[in-house]
Amino acid sequence: MAESHKKRERKPPAAPVDNSKKGFSKGEKDLYREIGKIERREEQQRKDEAARTAAFFAKKSYGKTMPVPTMKQQNKDGFGQNSEIALIEWEKNQIKPLFREFDKDKKGVEKAHIKEIVERLKEDECIIGKIPFCEAEDLDQVLESWPEKTNWEYFRNHCNEWEWRMVAYDKLNEVINEFFAKAYKYKMQGKDAEYKDMTTKALRLQGSLTKTKPIQPEPKKGSDLPPRTDTFARVVLRREGNVGPDVDPENTKVLDKTCRYTFAV
Repeated sequence: MAESHKKRERKPPAAPVDNSKKGFSKGEKDLYREIGKIERREEQQRKDEAARTAAFFAKKSYGKTMPVPTMKQQNKDGFGQNSEIALIEWEKNQIKPLFREFDKDKKGVEKAHIKEIVERLKEDECIIGKIPFCEAEDLDQVLESWPEKTNWEYFRNHCNEWEWRMVAYDKLNEVINEFFAKAYKYKMQGKDAEYKDMTTKALRLQGSLTKTKPIQPEPKKGSDLPPRTDTFARVVLRREGNVGPDVDPENTKVLDKTCRYTFAV
C-alpha cells in the first residue's frame, strides 16, 4: 500500500486571550471598548492640533527662532504693586527720555553724566514717585564697576544697584492733585490724548500714595455714656455687741454690716 507523503498544514496560532475583562458581561465589554476608542481619538486630535500649531509658527518665523516675549503681561499684573526700594519696568521707562538727553547719538553716557542724571532724579524730575537714596560717595562706589560709557540697556538693568525711596507724602499728594487738575483741563478742551496721558500718570502716582502715607492708628472715639459697671453686694446683719439671741434676748438692735463692691466692665 502506498503511503501518503503530504505535508500537514499548520494551524495559525490562536490569538492571546485578554483576561483583563474576565467576568464582565458583553454589554460592559462593549462599553469599555467604546471608551477606549474615544480616548484614542481625543489623543490623536491633541497631537494633530499640536502639529498644526508648530507648523503655523514655523511658517510665521521663516525658520528663525521665535522672539523673546515682552514683559507686558508681567507689568500689567504688577501695576499698582510698586516696590518701595527698587524701580519696576514702567518706572524705568519713565526715566528713558531723561537718559536720552545725554545719549542722543546712542553711543553711551559717561560716568559724570550718570551722576548728573541721578541728581536730577533726586528731584523726581521724571515724576515716578521715587527718588535715589544714595550719597555721592556711595554712588561713586557703585559706578566703579560700570563701563566708561553706559548705554540705556545697561543703565536700565543696573539702576537698582542703589536703593530708592518714595517721595514725601505731602509733596506727592500735591503733584497728584496738580495732574488731576491738568487732566480735567485737557478734557474740557477736548484734548483726549493729553487727558488720557495725564490721568494715567496721576493714577500711577496715586498707587504709590498709600505707601508713603504714615501708618497711624485711628484715635478711639469717646462715648458720652457713663462707664459700664457691675455691683456685687454681700449682705451681713449682726446684733449689737456681736452676741447671740441666747446670751442677751433683750438685745434686739440689729446692725447692718452689708458690703457693696463695684467693678468696671
